[in-house]
Amino acid sequence: ELFNDERSAMTINGLLALAYLAGPGGALMYYLYNRSVETLGASRASMLLYLQTVFVAILAYLLLGENLHDYDLVGAAFIVAGIVLATVVKPIPGKA
Repeated sequence: ELFNDERSAMTINGLLALAYLAGPGGALMYYLYNRSVETLGASRASMLLYLQTVFVAILAYLLLGENLHDYDLVGAAFIVAGIVLATVVKPIPGKA
């Protein structure tokens, strides 16, 4: 994290491990997203993409023991508030 000056040097082994983790995980994510688009429709399925970062942070905290900082919680609150606003507030018919 650049704000906390916790930079690490990426070695070739680190890059290979990152590719190993990101490749299959990314493929699974795109498969599940496409299935959700078929089931829920594009607009509702797009809300799942916004929640992905919140769920990943929660799982990292619970499973990996990562620390959540104040700005992580503020970011999660903004994401949830944006999703609530996007789903609750409906446009007025006739207005562009």
